[in-house]
Amino acid sequence: MFTQFLLSHIENNTNIKYDEMIDHVYNTKEEQLSLGILAVKAGFMTVSQTNRVHEMQTKMDKRFGNIAMELGYLTRTQLNELLKIQNNNIDLLYEALLKDDFMKPSELDSLIKSFNDKYEVDILKHNNATLDKILKKFYVLPECEHYDIFFDYICLLINNIIRFIGDDFIPLNPEFSINSTSFKSLSQKIISKNQEYNISFFADELTLISFASRYSSEEIFELNEYVESATQDFLNLHNGLFTMKESKEKDIELTLSPPDLFKKIIPNDTLNSIILPFHFQFGTIRFAVKPFHAFDK
Repeated sequence: MFTQFLLSHIENNTNIKYDEMIDHVYNTKEEQLSLGILAVKAGFMTVSQTNRVHEMQTKMDKRFGNIAMELGYLTRTQLNELLKIQNNNIDLLYEALLKDDFMKPSELDSLIKSFNDKYEVDILKHNNATLDKILKKFYVLPECEHYDIFFDYICLLINNIIRFIGDDFIPLNPEFSINSTSFKSLSQKIISKNQEYNISFFADELTLISFASRYSSEEIFELNEYVESATQDFLNLHNGLFTMKESKEKDIELTLSPPDLFKKIIPNDTLNSIILPFHFQFGTIRFAVKPFHAFDK
């Protein structure tokens, strides 16, 4: 997931536009290096086994490799081998950006250096601490009680977008208001002992149709009940995994309301929220999240 933030950094510091970069990078990459694809390609797992692991990921927030080992599909040695291959993803990105003179080597090297300096990381070293640093500098928030819960939510959201929708997106800078009423939204409440917080998911109609098609792995051509059902399912799935994770790790009792139906969004719907945009090849999806500063055990 670090490559998405590098692409965002490149867009913010060059004249290259989001769509131009996404189209070039993801149409150039030969194959996205998911562990499932790599495991099948290496002969370590079957397609049905990878499907089983993906199904398990809809019920728990665990990495593909950890679930595969628990099910006996992979050994630790095999997983380490696959992770070593997967970590070369940045090399594929580097090659894609240089292909057909899309960028010059000196320019790209300079941007990678400025990225590392800004986030105080080495993008070639993939670990959770690195992601933490990137998230907390990209989504700047004032310190507050339970500050870490908000970043738990963002980290899991990005993971679930990659798992269930795809990695061909760039995270855009956070927003604090909307100036359009053309979006359709649905929302769900996360409920603690004393508070209710609304999580809204919204996009234009064509983007929602494409999002639902990706999530359901079915071709959908119009805004209908299948689109609504698929987007509700994604929001409920993600928020369900989040509440289970926080309940287990932080002993915070959280429950969910049923997801609402589609409605036209208005600016007041996102008042006091931080809006997280993710720009895909098919359009931009947005999540409006209130900081989790008042959750009580």
